[in-house]
Amino acid sequence: MTVDKAHLLVVDDNELNRDMLSRRLERKGYTVDIAEDGYKALELIDQNTYDLMLLDIMMPGISGIDVLEQLRKTYSITDLPIIMATAKNDGQTIVQTLQLGANDYVTKPLQFAEVLARVQTQLSIRQQAQRSQTRTSGSFHKLEDNDSHKTFDTKIFCSSCRSALLHDEPKCPTCNSLRPPEGWPSRSNTLYPHLGTTIGERFFLEQFIDKGTTGSVYAARDLDLKRIFAAKIISLDGTAMGLSSEEVKQRTRLEVEAMVSLQNPHVVKIYEVTQISDTTFALVMDFVKGLSLGSILKRLGSLKPTLALNITRQVAQGLYEAHQLNMIHCDIKPDNIMLEKLPAGGYFAQILDFGIVHILDKPMNAEGFYGTPLYSAPERIREDMDVDHRADIYSLGAMLYHMIKGSPPYIDDNIYKVFNHHIHTPPPTIQGAINDPALEQALNRIIQRTMAKDPDQRFNSLRDLIKEIDAII
Repeated sequence: MTVDKAHLLVVDDNELNRDMLSRRLERKGYTVDIAEDGYKALELIDQNTYDLMLLDIMMPGISGIDVLEQLRKTYSITDLPIIMATAKNDGQTIVQTLQLGANDYVTKPLQFAEVLARVQTQLSIRQQAQRSQTRTSGSFHKLEDNDSHKTFDTKIFCSSCRSALLHDEPKCPTCNSLRPPEGWPSRSNTLYPHLGTTIGERFFLEQFIDKGTTGSVYAARDLDLKRIFAAKIISLDGTAMGLSSEEVKQRTRLEVEAMVSLQNPHVVKIYEVTQISDTTFALVMDFVKGLSLGSILKRLGSLKPTLALNITRQVAQGLYEAHQLNMIHCDIKPDNIMLEKLPAGGYFAQILDFGIVHILDKPMNAEGFYGTPLYSAPERIREDMDVDHRADIYSLGAMLYHMIKGSPPYIDDNIYKVFNHHIHTPPPTIQGAINDPALEQALNRIIQRTMAKDPDQRFNSLRDLIKEIDAII
């Protein structure tokens, strides 16, 4: 299925509305079926396979909310994306439908350009999820039990692209760099000691990607499925981070629990935990083709406000589900957001690294500050304040400011001065970054509220922030 050949179902009790919408969608290349009420919609769903549904709420007999609730018992948000299309635009109804599993929400009178954009976005997300579901059906290894692995070593690598080389070739097959006169370097005594090895008897670590707070990330080729995953290598020796082995193990278990529990497409999925040695293991997860928001900001400086808001909205969608499961990420920053270009246009954001996640009913025992000071909420720095989901809202606001202004809200070479700014300095305003006064005012309103020092003055939930962003976009 390609996005422009998808099979859609339009459900609306108003004949004029459903016929007009279906004809316009068909002119865009979609195959469209129509249903005049909820009963007919459920009947068609049993008989056909649909890629997306546009569902009215107020219908005789069985409402769209009842249809949505019934379908979500069988179909996930990626199996069957559902966009609610209705004249009801009150916040309570919007929250209710999204909590029941609606993917998106448009209000009548429908603006076809908006409907089409949301349809294309949800279909692209569905395609992304289907590609990621071509996953291994192997076991989810326990951290303590899986010590079976074999070592397939190739010690040489290309220092230009940090890719393992299977043979002593004159040119790197990945980046075409020429072999140095002294020969290819050895990975021994480098920052990527696992490069060129095979873990779990099937994942060949063919390229070093990056080093994060809790581990190093490699591109891992599945030798069975011939597919690229990302492998995050974590050592239980946490002395470099000031942590004990038990603390690293605890944090990693929380990360695994968080990522397995979350089914939102805006959160990178994890598939396996593979033991490498007595003190080292790997999280095998989706490999996101794209760039981190951090690297894009380093290259471009800032983003257009509409793109920044769109990225913020997507991240908020992923975090909202985490918050519903009593999880907070604790390290929202540009480097932990991956952006992949979508086939139908735009960018798809995914959240990385729940490595310091704080599950509200399972607090960490480790003392001290974990995270990135540039985007940290005041309560995560102070010892006299409780931390809840609103800490992520603060960090998301700080990241939005960075995307638009081109730099984090508070910058100083002294980390303690940055902490002091987060605790005491009023949230900054965007001035001179955009030419639209009304948009500038709206963005400042969002930033001031997300970055309020008092959590009670922030958005109570990310659903409220998403609604505010939708009003602007």
